[in-house]
Amino acid sequence: MQKLLGIVFLTCLVHLAAFDNASDFFGNLEVEKQEADNSRNNSYGAAEFPALSEQSNKDRWTAAAIAAKEAGVYMPQGQADVLQSIYNRMQSGNYNCNSVSECVNTEGQYEPTFNNQWEWKSIIDIHTAAKAAKLSLEQIKYVDTNLQKFSLQKEAARFIQCRTDFNGETEKPYMQSHNGDITRGKGHNFFGNFYPNSGNGSCF
Repeated sequence: MQKLLGIVFLTCLVHLAAFDNASDFFGNLEVEKQEADNSRNNSYGAAEFPALSEQSNKDRWTAAAIAAKEAGVYMPQGQADVLQSIYNRMQSGNYNCNSVSECVNTEGQYEPTFNNQWEWKSIIDIHTAAKAAKLSLEQIKYVDTNLQKFSLQKEAARFIQCRTDFNGETEKPYMQSHNGDITRGKGHNFFGNFYPNSGNGSCF
C-alpha cells in the first residue's frame, strides 16, 4: 500500500512539474507577444520598419546602400536612424514617394545619388547596390544585417521619432536645437523637420 501511494505521489509531482513548465512556456510567449505589440505601436510618432519578408529586393538593397553612404559603413545605429527618416517620409505622404527606392531617387534629395543616378535607380540586389554605392559586397551585407536588427530599429524609432530630414557633420553649424533638431554627437548626422512639409504626420 505504501509503495502504491509513493508511486501515485511521484506521478502527481511529474504532472505538476509538467504543468508548471507549460505555464512558464505560454507565459513567456504572452510576454514576447506583448513586447512585439508594444514595439509596433510605439508612442514616438515613428513609422514602422517592415519585416524582412515585406521588403522588396529593390528597397532592401537601396536602403543598405544609402544608409552606408549617409551614415558610414561602420555606424550601425546611424544607419538605422537614416532609414527611419526615410520610412517616415514614406508614411508622411508629403514627399511623393511610396518606397525606399522612390524616396532615395527623388531628384535633389540624397547627395550620394547625384552623380550616378542611373546606377541608384537600377539597384535590384546586393551586387547592383555595391556598384551604386561604390562599396564591397561585404560592406553592403554588413549594413543590411544592421538594418534588420530589431534593437537598432527600436532605438531609431525612439530617437528619430517623426523626423524626416537630416544633414551631415559639416552642416551642424546650422543645427537648430530649439526647433527640435537632434544628433547623437560627433560623427553622426543631425535630424529634424526642416521644411513646411516635414514630419510624418505623427509628430511630437
